[in-house]
Amino acid sequence: MKIGKTSCNPHVDSGVAESVTFGEFVISKFGGGGIWIEDGDIDAGSFDEAKFVEHIRKFYDENL
Repeated sequence: MKIGKTSCNPHVDSGVAESVTFGEFVISKFGGGGIWIEDGDIDAGSFDEAKFVEHIRKFYDENL
């Protein structure tokens, strides 16, 4: 895991957003309750943060 910055997030006026990287996935805040996820140089998009948390919660509960 690495804390850093990304310039791929189109919702940030400054062009650079704080991010966290897990392997090839870069995650940063996106407006309106969303998150921005980049998958290396292949793909990127915005997702509902609540749905993301729901899936992380399920993974956590099933594996810990």
